[in-house]
Amino acid sequence: MVWELIKLDLRKVLTGYITFVLVLSAYLLFRQRPLESTDTIVIAAGVLQGLYLAWRIFRDPGSTQSFIFSRPFSRNRLFWNRWGLGITLQMVTLLIVLILVASGARSFIHKSNLPYYPMVQWYELSVLWPLAIFSLAAFQIQMFLMLRARTLQTASLPKWRKVATYAIVCFIALAFLGGFRVVASAVSHGATAPAHLGNAVLFYVLTLTVLTTLTSLHCYRHIEIEA
Repeated sequence: MVWELIKLDLRKVLTGYITFVLVLSAYLLFRQRPLESTDTIVIAAGVLQGLYLAWRIFRDPGSTQSFIFSRPFSRNRLFWNRWGLGITLQMVTLLIVLILVASGARSFIHKSNLPYYPMVQWYELSVLWPLAIFSLAAFQIQMFLMLRARTLQTASLPKWRKVATYAIVCFIALAFLGGFRVVASAVSHGATAPAHLGNAVLFYVLTLTVLTTLTSLHCYRHIEIEA
């Protein structure tokens, strides 16, 4: 990864990301009930994190786009640099949540007034599952839709082909989003979910990640940059 590019993208995303992590950490630390894989706030936080990271990292406001693409880096390198940053920040979030729970910080806050601490401390790590799944899926979908839209805006295509392509993209997005129902079903079962359901969720997320990454890379290679 190129550190100069990392610093450029971090400037766009860091303020919102730090704010998000602080708010999420405060919620996880002071929530009065044990953390569960069905926590809707954590699920929503995962979705918002993924959407925000993709939107900020792959967005080039003003004239920065022509500047960035004029640098002596291949488009492949630019894409993987940004994709890697998004994945890394999501992993940092998971690491922070892991530390908050596994270190006993949350248990220390609540053990004096809630009877099920510290017994449920390790059970609460199940909250990592929905946070990771929903954040990754949202990041991949947002990245794909943004880059696909940019290629359509600059492509020299007849109007009817652009409309048809947008319709296909929307259909694919709805299909991807429909997969959230499978994920939500698995999350709602928590640790008692059948093995085949967990495997289906894993297969869906892996397939989604591979397909959206490859198609986004293809779009990135074909974006036309205005001088």
